[in-house]
Amino acid sequence: MMSQQETPTIRPFNGDNIPDSLKENPRWAPWRAVWNEKRQKFDKIPAHAKAPYYGISTAKPERWYSFEAALKAYRDNPTLFAGVGYVMTVPHDVVGIDLDDCVVDNTIAPWAQEVVDQLGSYTELSPSGKGLRILVEGTVPHDWTNHEVGIDGLW
Repeated sequence: MMSQQETPTIRPFNGDNIPDSLKENPRWAPWRAVWNEKRQKFDKIPAHAKAPYYGISTAKPERWYSFEAALKAYRDNPTLFAGVGYVMTVPHDVVGIDLDDCVVDNTIAPWAQEVVDQLGSYTELSPSGKGLRILVEGTVPHDWTNHEVGIDGLW
């Protein structure tokens, strides 16, 4: 197991390339990174933008924020928050796809590049720098996961 000293770092958040169509959705929250020893990765805990020491429920849309409000909370609390995230719960015509462990030394694995090319949508490097997140317009009937390949699909 990875010791506390070996805990990986998280890449700084940069939302410059997020499409305006996503930024316009009030589905954002700043998040805290909490190391999960068992999973050997960070859990991303969504937080209240106006009271940053409190978490929020991803099941309560009235507690989500505009991109600007979440970004302000992140910038105002750089030691508390690790990033700003898009809340993917509840179907809303955007599908999120996580491709795990597909980036090594800033090189995308061929299988992952094929997925990115086929979808032709907004893609970002994960906070760990080891995976990709793709947000694409569309719907899926329910969340799905393929742990063997390392792909998650969320609505």
